[in-house]
Amino acid sequence: MTSSEDRITVALLKCDVVESTHLPADAMSLIHDAVEFATSGYGVEPGYTPWNGDGATAYFVGADGALRAVSAALDAVERVRLIPNYQISLRASVGVDEVPDPSIDRVLKL
Repeated sequence: MTSSEDRITVALLKCDVVESTHLPADAMSLIHDAVEFATSGYGVEPGYTPWNGDGATAYFVGADGALRAVSAALDAVERVRLIPNYQISLRASVGVDEVPDPSIDRVLKL
């Protein structure tokens, strides 16, 4: 068992574009940019919000990781909603856990 000093808080933000199959490629590009901008504003390095199809994942590490992840999620949802000429919805969820500190390198490589 590790002590609380040996653990670090990690928050995971998952985003999913609702009904993305009907969207053209240029709309998806705008969505990617909006989510990337939102997550980078809360401490995720640009380029570290990987997309898998119509879903994105971002990690927020540290004691305030959960707050930053929720703030980024709200920001991303609003930025996507405001993309002109499209009616786009973004679903976002945040999970939080404490992990042993040495494993943080493995977590960030997922």
